[in-house]
Amino acid sequence: MNFIDVLQEAVSKSSQRAVSAKIGYSTTVISQVLNGRYPGDITAVEQAVKRKLTTNVINCPVLGEITPNSCSEHSSREFSSASSIRVKLFKACSKCPFNTRRKEQS
Repeated sequence: MNFIDVLQEAVSKSSQRAVSAKIGYSTTVISQVLNGRYPGDITAVEQAVKRKLTTNVINCPVLGEITPNSCSEHSSREFSSASSIRVKLFKACSKCPFNTRRKEQS
């Protein structure tokens, strides 16, 4: 099942407005993606759908198996040298394909 199927299923079970609030994109974006007309960064939408609408686990090199939401929370934190785990997470997250902030940090 690809992310568009996941998105379509979520919309059919609730509404575009509810899914929009959950994944952080407007109802217009959802409509455009579902109709194959989205002109923006489809990869970013795909990552949001995978993080927020799927129950898959991500194999984190530091923490092991974690949920997409947990991954998103860890990757969005600023650098902190308060613990060795935070340092390891910062380094691993900066290279991780699931990190949506990776482009911003470059």
